[in-house]
Amino acid sequence: MPNKTYHHGNLSAELVLQAIQLLESEGLEALSLRRVAKETGVSQAAPYSHFKDKKALMSAVAIEGYRRFELKMRKGTERESHYIIGLGMGYVMFALENPALFSLMFSGERVNFTEVDNNSHAFSTSYALLLNAVKEDPLVQFGKEKPEFDSMFLWSLVHGLAKLILAKRIQGADFAYESDESLVRALLEKYLVV
Repeated sequence: MPNKTYHHGNLSAELVLQAIQLLESEGLEALSLRRVAKETGVSQAAPYSHFKDKKALMSAVAIEGYRRFELKMRKGTERESHYIIGLGMGYVMFALENPALFSLMFSGERVNFTEVDNNSHAFSTSYALLLNAVKEDPLVQFGKEKPEFDSMFLWSLVHGLAKLILAKRIQGADFAYESDESLVRALLEKYLVV
């Protein structure tokens, strides 16, 4: 239902929030500046004061996505016994909880990555979290000699797990785990820490 109560505040941020809700509930096809304006309760022209086109809006959505992504990874470290497992769990669980947003965040044809890189430290920070864990976590069983190279393994592992689970190619039940989350944790614990 459209938010017809918007009158003041940060319209740009509200448009991005409405775009994320629309993206997750109806998919990328439903996302347009006109539709986001309608859902926000503003004129069809209002979004153009903040975003020159749909790609600019989607880039702003990706920037917000990366901010949330970083927070989820950091929160994961508070819940898990191993820092690197927490980061990996945060990564995969963010993807599973926000599939359309996660897909958009890594969609080069729909997002202007130059704009994302210039406006969001979270894009680089999320990768830096993985790299630093590989370098500094004493329980990590790889990466001490070539951390930049080996962090690609970690990134590939968590990204691949997220994509395979989202595509329903693997599920926790396939391997006698009670949930996808418990499967991911078991895999990360088996292959990442001593």
